[in-house]
Amino acid sequence: AGAAGGAGAAEGAEQLLSRGSSPQQDWDDGGCRGSLPRWRYLGPLLVVALLCAAAAVVGLSPGRRGRLPVASLGAKVVAMENFPTPPSLFCISVARAGGTEQDLVVAQFNQRASIFACDGFTVLSSAAFLLGRTDLGEVWPIVIPMPNVSTHAEVMNGQQKRTYLNAQTFISAWDAILEDGQLWMHDWTVKVDPDTVFFPDRLRLHVMPHKGASLYFQNCKPAESPTPIVFGSLEVYSHKAMEIYAANKERCKSGFQWSGWSEAQFMQSCMDLLGVGHQFDRSLLGDSRCDAASCSDWTRVSFHPYKELDGYFDCLHESLRQTL
Repeated sequence: AGAAGGAGAAEGAEQLLSRGSSPQQDWDDGGCRGSLPRWRYLGPLLVVALLCAAAAVVGLSPGRRGRLPVASLGAKVVAMENFPTPPSLFCISVARAGGTEQDLVVAQFNQRASIFACDGFTVLSSAAFLLGRTDLGEVWPIVIPMPNVSTHAEVMNGQQKRTYLNAQTFISAWDAILEDGQLWMHDWTVKVDPDTVFFPDRLRLHVMPHKGASLYFQNCKPAESPTPIVFGSLEVYSHKAMEIYAANKERCKSGFQWSGWSEAQFMQSCMDLLGVGHQFDRSLLGDSRCDAASCSDWTRVSFHPYKELDGYFDCLHESLRQTL
């Protein structure tokens, strides 16, 4: 996301920040970690590894918040600018204030991890709290109604799971996102739970072949389900899919008895009703209730659930080590 150019750029950026978002180019978040600078993202993962190795050879030390200077790696690396532009991701999380979800998103913000390594982001919450600061100012969530929700038990891959019947909360969240409007500046909208260890640049590799498509991704195929489903820890919708949803969401609100549904069930049912295409991609998520994966599996886009700070960042760092 970015504000308009010229004299209004700073004012526009400040408005984005006040709504809980920030353009990625304002972050000094590069280095050889999970979210890679755009100039060297687009090659295969092997190329990324070679670049990081080259940085070590020339004595650069990227660190978590460093950025490798292109010129210092020579003309051959600069030639990578000829690769196509990567898909732009707008990422959101919904986090209840005053608990572990708030702790997680604040820590992610400070580390520029998860949704804060996307091209644009927004956090929505039940109450205002300070996410953190950038050179442009303070960053706060958008406040939405978040009533207490009930759960029901179900079995997924032979495991008991408590499903939150939170469709109403996320209908309100999507309404707020549409009103905010920043998603229209990006190719894909991605909803990420606070306890999901998520790597945006890995996702870009998966969505890149689907430029311009009307599409959402299924990410889970439990043994008990005849067809793949959307598991709500990571939801991926194309720009066109969100255009269709924005124009027709009232059909979904009135066409289903959704009060006892999870938000992922509502969105998948709505997208199907509206004729949005879908694709199953098992590697989007590592979760034992869908398809278990160790954090060392660098082919996975995300891992879930990691509800405690130590466990979350242990998984994050373990997965990053596998990419170097």
